[in-house]
Amino acid sequence: MDTAVLDGEIVALDEKGHSHFNLIQPRIHLSGARNIAMADEQIPVYFYAFDLLYLNGYNLMKFPLIQRKAVLRKLIPDNDGWIRFADHVEGNGVEFFEAVTKHGLEGVVAKLKKSEYQQARSKYWLKIKTQQTDHFVVGGFTPPDGSRKHFGALLLGLYRNGDLIHVGRTGSGFDDRMLEEANKALKPLVTKKSPFKEVPAEVKKSTWVQPKLVCEVRFTEWTPDKKLRAPIFQGFRDDIDPEQCTLEESIPERGLKPATTFGDERDSKNGDERDTKKNVVAGFSPRSSKIEFTNLDKVFWPEDGYTKGDLIDYYDKISPYLIPHLLDRPLVFERFPDGIYGPSFYQKDAPDHTPGWIRTEEIWSGDVERYIRYFIGADRDQLLYIANSGNIQQNPWMSRVQHMDNPDYLVFDLDPVEAPFSSVQEVAIVLKAVLDELGLRSYPKTSGATGIHVFLPVLENMFTYEDVRVFAEAVASIVVQRLPAIATIQRVVKRRKAHEVYVDFLQNIRGKTVASVYSPRPREGAPVSTPLEWGEFKRPIDPKAFTIKRIFKRLDKFGDLFEKALTDRQDITGFLETLRSRQSRKSK
Repeated sequence: MDTAVLDGEIVALDEKGHSHFNLIQPRIHLSGARNIAMADEQIPVYFYAFDLLYLNGYNLMKFPLIQRKAVLRKLIPDNDGWIRFADHVEGNGVEFFEAVTKHGLEGVVAKLKKSEYQQARSKYWLKIKTQQTDHFVVGGFTPPDGSRKHFGALLLGLYRNGDLIHVGRTGSGFDDRMLEEANKALKPLVTKKSPFKEVPAEVKKSTWVQPKLVCEVRFTEWTPDKKLRAPIFQGFRDDIDPEQCTLEESIPERGLKPATTFGDERDSKNGDERDTKKNVVAGFSPRSSKIEFTNLDKVFWPEDGYTKGDLIDYYDKISPYLIPHLLDRPLVFERFPDGIYGPSFYQKDAPDHTPGWIRTEEIWSGDVERYIRYFIGADRDQLLYIANSGNIQQNPWMSRVQHMDNPDYLVFDLDPVEAPFSSVQEVAIVLKAVLDELGLRSYPKTSGATGIHVFLPVLENMFTYEDVRVFAEAVASIVVQRLPAIATIQRVVKRRKAHEVYVDFLQNIRGKTVASVYSPRPREGAPVSTPLEWGEFKRPIDPKAFTIKRIFKRLDKFGDLFEKALTDRQDITGFLETLRSRQSRKSK
């Protein structure tokens, strides 16, 4: 007998052979042999297998999809049983999608024939829906109208920056049984306080519930003010965590039409899609055949009047200096679609609609136990594409994709609590002295905020993140010993004194980032993380003096002070051996 591991889906079919989630829902929480037997007769379910992972102990995941399915078809010769083969169509994708739409089906999954099996999202497997469905948190319900029992409509929300945002309500899609079951689920969760950040006036007299229920809703589109149009209830989803239902992470997937950016490029304050042909800012020079620049006159820095167009223009001009520091590195973004005082959110995953010419890489994350599809530093066009999405700041990893676990530099992040910048300078000078005594060369830059970053380039593919962190901790400890009055390595913020400067060595961890050199920051004045010469530390430094408008004069005068940091690789092997030898003696 063959043994196999299959990938597939359990479905219930209607009289036309179409699958519907609301058909299978009544079977999810059944108990008792009699109830299950009755449901099995009334609502039979089937397992449709669409992939084969293992066969008789052999791992097939690296084989091309088309070969895996050929073997799978032989394992399931007919489709009369409860395990069935999910057939496919090769080619003619547009025509097939049109036929799926005509028959009222949910959509198609397009897969590359030669693709390997991946246990995560992949650019080689794309889900394309004919209608939009998504998962929403239930935050309350309105009173019933007329002869309807229990409630009128469910109030729906999605999380944004920890707040539950009201996105609409649905009263369609319920029959009497579903109303009864929904009422039973809602009653224990009733509370006096609304879970939403804000709600429209017309639903303020609703009954509120704790945001613990998630439902699936079908809808036609998102309105410009981010409300659901024609939502229809499909069923509750006990398998979805409410906190996974977020507005920020999936705006493009939730129906807002993307331009050529990787996020929502509408005006998110008033919801309208601007005419980009009228949106050209005077003096805006970047050109790219791959990108349609949008909302260029949107103000990103209100005090200074700097716009999104100014940001893109800056990245265009700084790209020859910046790209070498981003090249081949995974990037983490914090997006500000409405400027520095608007809502912001971090983004690591490249959305499914990211253009094929954008460089991405799927990298395993132990924190979330899945692959994350990172943008990888590449070229000018990609840099401008990222800026066009509302991303102000560049946050690269300390390692490159060729050697993910081996950083090619380590960093000391000198972070004041409330200390003046002069104290940060003083700590930096002592840090340099310690490194000088070790015969190591270091490269300082402003953080672009209130601190200083000191970089130490190390040999490529030589040291682990643990190696550089251990070394950085030892150096930081020496700095604190020499400047106990103002320097600290206390990790707990509340235990630090206001006048102290935190010598942060814990940034040297896989996946952690600091703002890149030449990266703008989302702060008043549009400051830039700017390379410094150690000689400049002899006099007061004003980090606010380095901005997206002023830095080019500095480059003309001093050149690229961080250019050597790309090639000045240094060996810290001897220091690590000494440190570990001392630790070994202490442990004995």
